[in-house]
Amino acid sequence: MEPQRPPEGADAAFGRRLRYLREEAGLTQQQLADVMREAGIKMHRSTIGKIEAGERVVSIGEAAQFAERLGIDLRELINVGRKRLVTAQLKAASLEHRAGEYTRQRDEAQIHHIEAIVKILAEALVFHLLSKVAIGGRYDAEIRTALR
Repeated sequence: MEPQRPPEGADAAFGRRLRYLREEAGLTQQQLADVMREAGIKMHRSTIGKIEAGERVVSIGEAAQFAERLGIDLRELINVGRKRLVTAQLKAASLEHRAGEYTRQRDEAQIHHIEAIVKILAEALVFHLLSKVAIGGRYDAEIRTALR
């Protein structure tokens, strides 16, 4: 027995719903595709566009991952009801995504700052050791040890 095709227009309705929920979450097509790839689902921005246009069928697994990544129940992705609850869930998911991005950016900035401090301290140490050599030449061993 062959699997039944969904009623005509179901793919387009799903795509419109996905687009609405993605936009409510404050995500671009690229960001949603990136989140799906992080979950292990091979997905490109153009694929999201095709799904939203109703030009590509979504598997049950993909639909479940979309719902999970958007922070909503799969029923909310498929059904049109409970708009306020879904909107609140999407906004929460969007804020979590943005908080993660800000945290990542802050961590990267801190790493660059620490690297700059280490470089300055290393240069200061070399300058200090070289100035001792210039004063009396008796700190050669100390310099060789520091530069190893």
